[in-house]
Amino acid sequence: MDDKKRNGRFYLGFFGLVCVLFIGLLGYVYNRVSHARIEMLDEHGKTVAVR
Repeated sequence: MDDKKRNGRFYLGFFGLVCVLFIGLLGYVYNRVSHARIEMLDEHGKTVAVR
């Protein structure tokens, strides 16, 4: 009985770690994308003011 509880705790902890890493990765990517400078080009290849 105790062995099953130990396995359950391991998998729950592992799942929690994977969730934290995934959320951290999403936050990192959002941060990098929000600071990216986007330049739009017109049909002639010249930059267009975005904001």
